[in-house]
Amino acid sequence: MKAMNSFQEVIDQWPSMAELANDLGEQLHTVRKWHSRNRIPSSKWTALLGVAKKRRIKINAQMLTGFSSRCGSKAA
Repeated sequence: MKAMNSFQEVIDQWPSMAELANDLGEQLHTVRKWHSRNRIPSSKWTALLGVAKKRRIKINAQMLTGFSSRCGSKAA
C-alpha cells in the first residue's frame, strides 16, 4: 500500500465519500468540500481515527498533523 500524503488520500481510503460521510455523521457535500480543499477539520480527527480503525484504515494523529502543517492550514 502506498503511503498517504494528504487529506485527500485519507478520504480516498473509504469506498466512497458517501460512506465516510455516513461513518462520521456528516453530509456528503461536507466531505466533498473537505476533499476539494484537501482539508479535514481537526475537530473531526478523533471521530475519523475511530472509524478508520473500525475499517482497518491505517492512519494516526501524527499523519493528520503532518498533512495539516504541509497544507499550511489550521485544519479547524
